[in-house]
Amino acid sequence: MKKRTIQLAGTSLAIGLALGAASAQAQTRTVKFGMKETLSGQFVAVGLPVAAATRMAVKEINDAGGFKVGDVTYKIELIEED
Repeated sequence: MKKRTIQLAGTSLAIGLALGAASAQAQTRTVKFGMKETLSGQFVAVGLPVAAATRMAVKEINDAGGFKVGDVTYKIELIEED
């Protein structure tokens, strides 16, 4: 009876250590988002507010640590085109 109790405690400890090691190996990756807005020319007044809001949202998400999917944390890289 005691032998089983010791084995269960040892097994629980091994599982706990394995889970701790897995969470310590959390990954950070980058996701690229493209933004194509009018940033110059005749319709710049239409594109600049959208571009500014998008930049601000990306900055807020990245400053907060990104977003998580499972054990992977993602940061956003914004690619802009005029």
